[in-house]
Amino acid sequence: MANNLQDQIRKIVDSFASDLEAVIRRSALEAVSQALGSSSTSTPSPRQQNGRAAVSAPRAAAPARPAAAAPAPKRASGGGKRIRRSPAQIETIANTIVDFIAKNPGQRAEQIKGALKLRTNDWALPVKKLLDEGRLTATGEKRATTYVVKGGRGK
Repeated sequence: MANNLQDQIRKIVDSFASDLEAVIRRSALEAVSQALGSSSTSTPSPRQQNGRAAVSAPRAAAPARPAAAAPAPKRASGGGKRIRRSPAQIETIANTIVDFIAKNPGQRAEQIKGALKLRTNDWALPVKKLLDEGRLTATGEKRATTYVVKGGRGK
């Protein structure tokens, strides 16, 4: 009797895991298709791809609810596609930063970003490149870091 109960529980858990896997795969396929701009949403279900037939109608209908919520995490980061900046754009921002620091040495990143109206995303890469190239010198740690142009010149 205990073995029969364990077998039934194992079948239910296996079925649930299989249905959950199908929902996750379907959601991933939809997300990839949306990201690639594909208009076709008639992809075969993971059960059809694996060659398994649906066990019963209620189980086949159950995954539809979580799949409808799948696109929401895609926009959690602010939505839209990431725009990659060209090397010329990064260099322009870097030159702007160097010019500002040459005129206002010893300021912190917050002050510089505020004055130039730069977001942290736009600030990080150009400053890293400037430090690596030796055009800027950073003194201090974390939020107390101040920046000066190396050699006291703008470029």
